[in-house]
Amino acid sequence: MLTEDHVPSELLTHPVVEAVVAKCWKYGMKAGSAQDHGLSLIRHFDALSTPRVLHFIDVLGRLVFTGSLIHYLLYPPHFHITLGQNEQGTREVILTFMSAASLARRWSIHTLPAMLVFPAFVMTLPSVPLPGNVSFSVLHIALLLQLVLLHLPNSPSLPSAIKPESTIPLSTLLSHGATRIVIPVTLFFFPVLLLTTFLVSASLVDTPLLVLKNSLEVAPMDSRFSFFILFITVIMLLLGGLGVALAMFPTLASSATSTSKWDYYSREIGLHARRSFVEALVQYEPYYFPVPFNLLQLVVRVPCIAFSWLGHPVIPYTESVERVLWRVSVGLIGAVISGFWLWGLA
Repeated sequence: MLTEDHVPSELLTHPVVEAVVAKCWKYGMKAGSAQDHGLSLIRHFDALSTPRVLHFIDVLGRLVFTGSLIHYLLYPPHFHITLGQNEQGTREVILTFMSAASLARRWSIHTLPAMLVFPAFVMTLPSVPLPGNVSFSVLHIALLLQLVLLHLPNSPSLPSAIKPESTIPLSTLLSHGATRIVIPVTLFFFPVLLLTTFLVSASLVDTPLLVLKNSLEVAPMDSRFSFFILFITVIMLLLGGLGVALAMFPTLASSATSTSKWDYYSREIGLHARRSFVEALVQYEPYYFPVPFNLLQLVVRVPCIAFSWLGHPVIPYTESVERVLWRVSVGLIGAVISGFWLWGLA
C-alpha cells in the first residue's frame, strides 16, 4: 500500500511508519512472532533470512556476475588455430548461467544486461565472444549498464545494501538529475556536438578522408583552428546548459523542516526514496529465490505446471518442495550472513 502514488505523504513520512519499515527490513515481517508465539526451530531458521539478507544475497550474485564479466573483458580467451573453436570455461558458464537466471525472472530494468550477455554467448556457440566481434562489443555495453544499474535506487542495488536512509535518497537525487537535466540537455546539444566532433576530426587528419573523394588536400590551418574553437564553444554551451538547469533544479535544496535523513536533499526526493525502499521490502518476501537460485524454483514449477495441464493438481506439494529447496540453498546462505550481522562482524 505504501508504494502507491495516492498514499498520503504524511503517512509515508510518519516516524512510526519509518521505524516499522526499518525494523521489518532488518528483522523480517514477523520480527516479534518468534518470541511471542514460540515458533519451531525450522521457523526460526527461516526467519534468519530477513529482507535485508535476501537483498544482500541478490546483490552478491549481481557482483559475482559483474566481476566475471570484467575478468572476461580484461582477459578474454585466445583463439586457437589448431582447435578452431573455444571451449566454454568457468567464466563463460557463470555468465551464461547467471544471465539465463535473470531472464527467467520477471523482467525489469535490471534485466537489460542479461538481455545482452545471454544472446552474446548463445549465438557464438560452440565458440565464445572474441575481441573484434560484435558480440564482444555487446559485452562492454552490458558491463556499462550493469555498473549503472547497481547504483540505482531500485533494488537490487548497492544503495539499499549500505545505509538505505542515506544512500537511497542520494541515488534518487542523482537519477532524477540524470533523467530531468543531464539527458534532456545532452540530447538538445547532441546534433551540433556530433557535427563539430566530425569537423574537428576531419580537419586534424593529415590525409584526405575516404568519404570526401574529391578532396586532394588536407584542411588549412585556419579551418582547423575555427573548427576547434567551434568544438570548444559547443562543449562550453553544453556545460553551461547543465549548470543553468542544475541551478534551477527545485529538488536540490535540502529540507529544513524535517530532521529525517530521508529528507536530506528535499521532501520530494525523500518521498521517492521511501517508496523505493518499501518496494524493496515487499519484493524480498519470505522464501524469495534470488538470482541464480530462482532456477531451482523453475525446476519445481515447470513439471508441476505440466502435471496441472494434464489434470493432476499438485499445488500443495509444489509449495512444500520449493521451501525445502529454499532452505538447503538460500536459507543456508542467509543463515550465515545473518549470523555475521548478529555477531557484529558485518
